[in-house]
Order: sequence, then C-alpha cells, then structure tokens
Amino acid sequence: MRLKAKGMPKYGNQSSYKDMLVKLNVVLPKNLTEQEESFFKQLKELQMQKKDKAYGV
Repeated sequence: MRLKAKGMPKYGNQSSYKDMLVKLNVVLPKNLTEQEESFFKQLKELQMQKKDKAYGV
C-alpha cells in the first residue's frame, strides 16, 4: 500500500516528503467458538445500523 507524501523528507528539500510503502499482513481466524461467532454477528448488525443512519435509510 502506498501512503502518498507520508514517508521521509526528499533529499535537499525538507518541505517535501516521499511516499511511504506499507506491507499489511492480515490474519483471519479459522475456528471461532459459538460465542465469538455471535459477537461478530452483533458487530455486523451494529455496523449496518450505523451505515443506515449515515445514509438516512
């Protein structure tokens, strides 16, 4: 992922910045307990409600 102008200052020009390259390592759980699965379903419902309010639905 590239973060524009969030890296080191350019050589000889301290007011300008280079891009920062970021590597993400995403780890997803494979085995969830029933309680964990229920928690994520509740979280999903809350996020959907938040989205609906933002769009006036």
